[in-house]
Amino acid sequence: MLAQVSASTTDEQALTLAKAVRNEDDLRKYFTDIISFNKSTNGAINRLIEQGRYSAAKLFIDEALVLVQSDAYLKQNKRDYEFVSGDAGCGRLVNLLTILDARVPDAGYDEDAIATAKVCHNLVTKYYSKEIIDDEGVIISSNLYNVQAAAESARYLALFGLKDELTAILATAEASLAAATDAKDSNRINIFSLLGRHLAEGGELAMGQGYYDRAFTLLLEQEKVADAASIAYATRYFFSGSRNTSSYQNFLNLIDKNQLLTDNAAGIRTAAVDKVTKHLEEVIQLMADVSDIVKNKQYPALAAIFIDIGNYERAEKISQDEALGDVEKASIQANIARAKATEDAFPSTPIASIDTDGDGMPNFFAPFATEEMIASSGLVLDVDSDNDGTNDEDDAFPLDASRQ
Repeated sequence: MLAQVSASTTDEQALTLAKAVRNEDDLRKYFTDIISFNKSTNGAINRLIEQGRYSAAKLFIDEALVLVQSDAYLKQNKRDYEFVSGDAGCGRLVNLLTILDARVPDAGYDEDAIATAKVCHNLVTKYYSKEIIDDEGVIISSNLYNVQAAAESARYLALFGLKDELTAILATAEASLAAATDAKDSNRINIFSLLGRHLAEGGELAMGQGYYDRAFTLLLEQEKVADAASIAYATRYFFSGSRNTSSYQNFLNLIDKNQLLTDNAAGIRTAAVDKVTKHLEEVIQLMADVSDIVKNKQYPALAAIFIDIGNYERAEKISQDEALGDVEKASIQANIARAKATEDAFPSTPIASIDTDGDGMPNFFAPFATEEMIASSGLVLDVDSDNDGTNDEDDAFPLDASRQ
């Protein structure tokens, strides 16, 4: 079918060829054939986009949007919100429309994307606001699962500034959270983080922080009851777990990504860093009486978090703890040096990144930086990169404050 669609000569012919593979007994496969299974497994529509046949691609999206709302499709797929309202269903259509809008900005695809996001919202409200239980009494869509559906929809509603719908979907999420009376705190932490991440992806950084704050509250309670051998592991996973796509580190990265798009992004980031700093200090206080063996295992990891948020001084203080061995101390100090060498001191502009003495002035500007770009950035070149009172041009060791 892919080859036939690619070779079709009209938009209508392409859609007719696609419809020919429709199997009423497996409508999910029909969706994946014409759209995609996920972002990495493409369907026929991607061939059309690659060919620049955007109006044909829009026909495929329209077909798929009707499909995911149909009774027959819902009967087969309602147990999995991803296939209905989520990123492998309605949400995927929103994403494709934003791609079309980027390719052809004035074709109205932005309005189509907004309208489709509202459809996704309606699907969540209608089908994922309460637990779904089959005829045999088996829960096929739990309250926490429904919150995940709401969280994905919230991302697009936030992205398009649909305040009323966003308020409504978050109310749906809160109702599901309240109904999940048997949910473990660890699951609630994950759900709060998921909501925070999706809101941040939609540009609602302060709102996202609110959900991460709720996660921090539960996380500290977990650490308070953890045994000595387990303490700090939950915090480490929360901040930067390798499989945790909603980690706090990812949230901080989203704040940085939105520096130029969000009012008071700098203030939001400062508050976000203060929050994790306070939590780390509380965890370290809880570890005051644990064995040196545990401290040697956990302190370097906690120091790494301080390094990630740019608090080198606190990481250095940890490296001096008498409980640590020489290897652990050296490891922390090496990580500090490595971070300083690669740190982007000016993440809001591409024309500068290095500030070795931390005085707010860049050591140099990027080769492509024009005088106009430099002027608009408000940055001033640092003529004394180690802040030792001797200008670089007269300093034999411009990066070593102890020598000139």
